[in-house]
Amino acid sequence: MKKLKVFHIAIVMLIVPLSAAAQGLVFNDSIKSQFFNNYDKAEVSRAPLPSSFSLKPYAPYVHFQLGSECVAYSFATAQTILYAIAYDWKDQKYISANSFSPHFIYYRNKDSDDEECMKGLDPFKVTQDVIEHGMAKLGDVECPDYYPCSTEQRLCSYYPPNYAVDLSNAWRYKLDEVFLIEDIQQLRTAIALSRPVVIGMQVPESFRSAGDLWTPKYGDSADKGFGHAMIVVAYDDYKYGGAVQLMNSWGTEWGNQGFCWVKYDDILKYVQFGLALDKKIGRYEATAPDSIPQTNKYLELNEPSKDELESDIKLGLKTPSDSAKTNYAKLRLEDFQGKTE
Repeated sequence: MKKLKVFHIAIVMLIVPLSAAAQGLVFNDSIKSQFFNNYDKAEVSRAPLPSSFSLKPYAPYVHFQLGSECVAYSFATAQTILYAIAYDWKDQKYISANSFSPHFIYYRNKDSDDEECMKGLDPFKVTQDVIEHGMAKLGDVECPDYYPCSTEQRLCSYYPPNYAVDLSNAWRYKLDEVFLIEDIQQLRTAIALSRPVVIGMQVPESFRSAGDLWTPKYGDSADKGFGHAMIVVAYDDYKYGGAVQLMNSWGTEWGNQGFCWVKYDDILKYVQFGLALDKKIGRYEATAPDSIPQTNKYLELNEPSKDELESDIKLGLKTPSDSAKTNYAKLRLEDFQGKTE
């Protein structure tokens, strides 16, 4: 039986710049036009929204991306959150063990000459792909032999021999809809409807050292930043005067355990695009924009049960006695050196 172990270990020491793994979003005016020509704008609630709403309880572990894989991590994590919401999973170990594969997304959408996974991805191409073909599970691709389930080796230009099987299974996990986010009200409505939002930001240098709150420093400019994809998992109209919470893929040493808040005005200055993801899998679905729940609600599930999903991916969770001996500093240094040689 294939054992699935997702390591969740704090990175104690940062010995290479975050730029070594930060960039990964390919975005330009042409890609922006493709989004607006192919997808509808998100609705705005006509009813009062709750002053705060969070999808963070349904998030998997925060991992440290290797290479320029932020777009793949964002879509895989957002899909994982959608399934956790649908089945009301709140155990982070269980959510992480049932998460989706960033490598499946990256491998299918990368340039043919991107041998080191350093060129990043076109988010429109990825969006089209996950809607048409779906996603594979982490337990079927990276686990148990590759990062983040093992630190012995990572995947990039290589795909394990089970690609045909993974692709045939991925159709079960297609996204149903994607909505364009252009303003804060649309973003708040999406989160209140339990739709995680994948965003692309042009982040400046100060973003590397964000704490619980990131505030642009004097001289920061989106024109001087680099493209990076993340997920909006929460909003709060009163926290920091009104802010959204981002989930990143730079490990738990960044921000506050891998998350940070950005004020409404600041996020609008630096965001390049926003996509609210939706999957109709039995969770509460608002039938009209004026029927926003004040708390997360769920209907009877029509998809396979939790036990069936568990059996489907041959789940095997890590126990406290099964401690992981992960040298993240060595792993990241080797990854960085490989890109600079």
